[in-house]
Amino acid sequence: FALGVGLHDTRIAQTLIDAIPFGSWPALIMVVGSGLICYAMANFISHTATASLLVPILAAVGASAAVATNLAPLGGVTTLLVGVAIGSSLGMVLPISTPPNAIAASTGMIEQKDMVKTGLIMGILGLVLGYCMLIVLGSSGFFG
Repeated sequence: FALGVGLHDTRIAQTLIDAIPFGSWPALIMVVGSGLICYAMANFISHTATASLLVPILAAVGASAAVATNLAPLGGVTTLLVGVAIGSSLGMVLPISTPPNAIAASTGMIEQKDMVKTGLIMGILGLVLGYCMLIVLGSSGFFG
């Protein structure tokens, strides 16, 4: 949260919004793209750290007038941020991504190649199901 306040107070968030034309991007691309970036990051760093880094940035981007108008049909900035939460929750490919994975890997009973295979299957399946549900709920006004 401190990152988000700092981005807003220093106007870095506004500079970021002005530098990248987020307002011209389709809402679906913003929601799914941010979730995929979050998913990729969550496989290499902790889920909490990933969400803590991306949520303030995307909240500032989503609150801008052009982007908020663009996201409105899908449920607004709430849909964008819930998508980030879904993406960060599904990063399970490496032992470092979450403490339970690290504990399981430390037993020596699970090989990393098995974690990668299972993590990718669960991640892809979770992203598809999660984003289908998110888009349906957001479009129906559930978040508004």
